[in-house]
Amino acid sequence: MVPTLRRTINITADQVEIFDGIVYATAGTSLRAIDLLTGAELHNATLPGSGTVTGLAREGTKLYSYTSGSDTFSIIDITNPTDSTVLGQLNVRIASSEVGVFAANGVAYLAGSGMHTIDISNPN
Repeated sequence: MVPTLRRTINITADQVEIFDGIVYATAGTSLRAIDLLTGAELHNATLPGSGTVTGLAREGTKLYSYTSGSDTFSIIDITNPTDSTVLGQLNVRIASSEVGVFAANGVAYLAGSGMHTIDISNPN
């Protein structure tokens, strides 16, 4: 009933997703995996494209990101938080520089200058 601050992780983050005790945070095109219990950085990867990740979503053990600047949609496997792997990428031109991402039921929704959908039922 009375929340208390347990830890502060001093990082710059544009987008954040939490899964299974791990925080996935982006800064530019860098994706960092940090253990919430210990604060230890488990992995740091560079996502495809150039610019800033403006949207990040998770469904199951996959992260979906959109990098504005290069219009790059990426699928990242986070099954192993110490070695996240980019499974694929797709160029999706969207006029807006701020594109949000939501994923559910095998579909990724990209919001910015309208709504775009991507079939992610088979991320490979």
